[in-house]
Amino acid sequence: MICYCSILEYACPVFYSALLQYLSNNMNRLKKRVLHILYPDLSYTVALVATSIASLYKRRQALSEALFDQIMVDRSRTLHELLPPCNKSTYCTQNRGYFALPICKTYRFRDTLIMKHSF
Repeated sequence: MICYCSILEYACPVFYSALLQYLSNNMNRLKKRVLHILYPDLSYTVALVATSIASLYKRRQALSEALFDQIMVDRSRTLHELLPPCNKSTYCTQNRGYFALPICKTYRFRDTLIMKHSF
């Protein structure tokens, strides 16, 4: 099961936000098949609890957030240059973001790795 998860999650920070629903469903179906092969006597939900495996969505989200945090901290990373400029506003608002974000005109741009985690 570890090999299965690591292969599917290897490049997930790259495609996480652009993953189409039918591809996500295919990966979940594959996970279900693997659990059925490993635990033929258990139902899918019981096998999930027995193996303490989180859903693929939550695992991909956690990996993407970890990558973004690494990009923010490590200035030597190439992707650090792609971060939006820091928010220099002096206004005290309830939800003051760390970055001054551009207006996102499309959902595709808003859901990219850097924009999604900058909000």
